[in-house]
Amino acid sequence: MQINRRNFIKTLGLVGGTLIIPRLTFANIVNGMSFPGGLQSNVTVFDRYASNPVIDAGSPGTWNAHSVRSSDVLYYNGLYYQYYYGHIDNPNSYPRRIGMSTSSDGYNYTSYAGNPILDLGSEGEWDDCHVTFPTVLKKGSTWYMYYGGDNEITNGSNGTGLATSTDGYTFTKISNGIEGTSKILQKGGDGTWDEAHAAPSSIIWRADQGENGEFWLYYSGVDISRVYYKIGLAKSTDGINFTKYNGNPIFSPSATWESSLIVCFGVFEYNSVYYAVYSANTGANHKIGIAKSIDGITWTRTGMYFFTKGNSSAWDDYFVLAPRLIFPQNDINQRALMYYTAVEYATGKNRIGVAIQQHIGNFGI
Repeated sequence: MQINRRNFIKTLGLVGGTLIIPRLTFANIVNGMSFPGGLQSNVTVFDRYASNPVIDAGSPGTWNAHSVRSSDVLYYNGLYYQYYYGHIDNPNSYPRRIGMSTSSDGYNYTSYAGNPILDLGSEGEWDDCHVTFPTVLKKGSTWYMYYGGDNEITNGSNGTGLATSTDGYTFTKISNGIEGTSKILQKGGDGTWDEAHAAPSSIIWRADQGENGEFWLYYSGVDISRVYYKIGLAKSTDGINFTKYNGNPIFSPSATWESSLIVCFGVFEYNSVYYAVYSANTGANHKIGIAKSIDGITWTRTGMYFFTKGNSSAWDDYFVLAPRLIFPQNDINQRALMYYTAVEYATGKNRIGVAIQQHIGNFGI
């Protein structure tokens, strides 16, 4: 997803127990190619939207009655298209299916009447237990939805599949993937870093790669221990036949607040520089950080997270994860919106909220 907005924000620190985020300009990031390690005097914050969550769980008995989570967001032709997965029961329940909601302003979403838009595979297929982690790219007249799937009750995905659409609502799984299925990426073999899980995180189009451009798929993986989740990269010229990058994993836990888990790597480009918002954890405390890259392969952290869980008893008081940053088109206030999944401690429910960087237009480049 290419971003044609002027400005950006980022990093955060804790001073006297107060969460603050230094203000940066895209000029600072792009020209200087570095994030300041210390705090600046001119600071600003991502404000939680007062009416969060913007996408809630469904009514009792519906496909997403308990939770909705791990969304991806596209802005096209005056609408925000938000894709996510949901489930009917407790946080570890199955099946899990993919649905969508749309909005004209980025805050007030309407659930699509045809949900879920992507269902389980038929019995015996590789994705007959769950479909999860949607990430969507529109290229030309085709919408590409990459998703995680499994035929076992686990918290992982045994691979990544693909469904396509011409309108962003009705998706059809391809049938010419691996072994004639919709799967386009396998988890790794025995002893590899991604042998237990290979779920999509972000899909981008790289027009500067190869003769005619390439699809770059960022995915999360983990070995058999299911402890140290990392990010890998796979490339394709047609969006179907992917080859894993030989240098995988390209992003692994290393900062003090990333003890074991790197997931939901939301990649976007600005002025030929790549940025990723991602979630990681220390124990049960998930936080959101940012990294940057010149080539989309070698990533540099800001050194700090910039967003964390809400206050006690808030709807997002346990986890915050799965960030997606979007710059609204034709927004006179030039805001940045960050959608995120949050978990409520008391109920375990997952919902989707938004946080707002209010004054992007004042930064200028």
